[in-house]
Amino acid sequence: MTCRSIWASLAVVCAVLVLLSESHPARADRLTFSTGATIEGVIVEESPEQVVFRDRSGEVRTYSRSLVTAVIREDQALGVSVSDVLQRVTTLRDAGNYKAAIDLLLQAAHQAPNSSAVFAEPFQALLLQMQSAAKEHVRKEPLQARTIYQIQISALQSSASIALIPSRFVYESFVNSARENLAKLDYDLAHRLWPQKEQLPLIKELLSEAVTLEPRNPTYRLFLANTRLMLGEFDSAIREYKTVLNQPGINPELAGQAQEGLQLAETRLRQQTTIQRST
Repeated sequence: MTCRSIWASLAVVCAVLVLLSESHPARADRLTFSTGATIEGVIVEESPEQVVFRDRSGEVRTYSRSLVTAVIREDQALGVSVSDVLQRVTTLRDAGNYKAAIDLLLQAAHQAPNSSAVFAEPFQALLLQMQSAAKEHVRKEPLQARTIYQIQISALQSSASIALIPSRFVYESFVNSARENLAKLDYDLAHRLWPQKEQLPLIKELLSEAVTLEPRNPTYRLFLANTRLMLGEFDSAIREYKTVLNQPGINPELAGQAQEGLQLAETRLRQQTTIQRST
């Protein structure tokens, strides 16, 4: 699945997140009005003058306290109400502290599994916002973008994330998108650094991560093989070249480059072995 198709899928997912949350009702905060009407959802903010409330449809409204006769906080997580947790998540997110925000949601979902449906939409929305933020950083602050993608992948490896993304299709879309984005960024960074031969160890680290994330991408693996060859890691380079050549449907140009690299690595390895035996 390409990055573009993944983003298209996630866009559709965002449009139906509210419907999904309604089909999986959970305990929630409640407001009771002087008319006798009651609504359920999440208290976003509360003060002596007003209550900011997000109902189950996802709509956020501000109500005057003069109209509200009772404010009932039923969901609890981490010893505080769900609305307080979400308020802290919002504060952390707005400050750009994505790791703390996402860790808080994962911890809350783990400790209060009955509230997972309430945390699901904010968690998925946060993942999408992180993707957008990372893409904005790619050109001018690529290392910051890399950190954001790594936080995403780490979060998605948590068992709590499965409860927050119950749809297998949606979960896999998030995982594939994060892995593809980080692998491409690692490759691009390695390509930028290539003229600086003193950066070869860092280039190898970047490409090793890219290959781990996208093991079937022959371009990433060929670049890693070339890097290992430059570092004198002939055995490892030979393994990488052979893996490239064994991939089905490989581009003939890439295959030719891999074959040349393999022959050079094998020659260098023989020369190295001969020198070692003679000393």
